Amino acid sequence: MNCLILDTSTSGTIAAVFDDNKPLKVVRDADNTKQNEHLPVIVKTMMEELSLPFTALDKILVTKGPGSFTGIRIGLAFARGLSLSIGTEVVGIDNFDALRGNCRVDNEVLIAIDSRKGDWFMKTPFSPPVSGGVETAKSLIAGMRNPKIISYRAGHLGELIGIDMVLETSVTAFGIMNAYMTLSKNADTSPVPLYIRPADVTLKNK
Repeated sequence: MNCLILDTSTSGTIAAVFDDNKPLKVVRDADNTKQNEHLPVIVKTMMEELSLPFTALDKILVTKGPGSFTGIRIGLAFARGLSLSIGTEVVGIDNFDALRGNCRVDNEVLIAIDSRKGDWFMKTPFSPPVSGGVETAKSLIAGMRNPKIISYRAGHLGELIGIDMVLETSVTAFGIMNAYMTLSKNADTSPVPLYIRPADVTLKNK
């Protein structure tokens, strides 16, 4: 099964093609600017280098947040547009699952993402995603005997709530693919943005 993997929701742009769990090509562009222009070029070049027609893709896996409001929209819009043109299913992967896909851990884990607003986006295997501070984090790990944190720029949270085992990572093509391979049947794979709170957008006065 050939999967095109896309992420523009965190830092830069990731595009990759996997054959099941085998990477055929992985490209990472650290430039956060003009992702809407760079992403189509990166994907087209990658497919040409692989001599793989777009119609050979069985799935398009795209991250849907939480993360950059603009980046999420760019990635999902591109994935949907490509899906319509080639008739391939789009699968939305949330960033909590993508981060966990990088790590081998049990269910006693808090996945935390720096919101850049003084708190964190958080989720456990037993709870829906929320935003909040230290008290929210403590409530999410209540009852865990050996809690640990999978962190994206949120390692300081471990110190604040007394967790020593902090696994610092970032969204990767491997993590996205692993997340897809291990998703439960009840997982929400709809290609719609995961916004835990309203987007922080300021409109300019005319």
